[in-house]
Amino acid sequence: MSPRTHRRLPLEGGRRLWGGLALLVFVAAVTGGVSALWLSRGPGHEPVAAPPESAPERVIAGSRGVVLYFPDDDGIGMVTEEMLLPSRDQLDEDVLSVMTALQRGPRAARNAASLPAGARPLGVFLDRDAGHAVVDWSRELITGQPGGSAAELATLTSILRTLSWNFPELATCTLLVEGAPVSTLAGHLDADRPFVLKRWR
Repeated sequence: MSPRTHRRLPLEGGRRLWGGLALLVFVAAVTGGVSALWLSRGPGHEPVAAPPESAPERVIAGSRGVVLYFPDDDGIGMVTEEMLLPSRDQLDEDVLSVMTALQRGPRAARNAASLPAGARPLGVFLDRDAGHAVVDWSRELITGQPGGSAAELATLTSILRTLSWNFPELATCTLLVEGAPVSTLAGHLDADRPFVLKRWR
């Protein structure tokens, strides 16, 4: 699979006490916004939050080949890029890793970025029994939209098709922004109910 890239995932806690306390505050801030939506969740829901960029590194057991979807240069179709991402074979971590790779944008100059500048995944929540994923994004997913239905469709297609292709065990996905549900990203397409992933393949 080419090109191959290897990125070591950050630790969730540092070696020093203050580093650990800072991380706890960060995770609490990220997940606090969605807690009200998940007060009744059962043991099948397992949240994972994006670690701070400055956190130390942790050992990775292996790699996972993934396919990312981006708009092509004419903005009509979608093209793919393949890469290797570090993986510990944990579904929630892998979903977050793939969404983070998507957020970085394409490496081929002929492909276009599908996410607004500054948009980044904040956390992933899974209901494994239902095959449902919730991906929480930063506010730029909405505020950075350039306007128009084509750009909004490209963002949704890129996210949902990437999830559908790489994680066939997932059936549906809900998008949050800063821990809150949203009705739409740019006013053209509904986002207030779970997306059925197979419809976006």
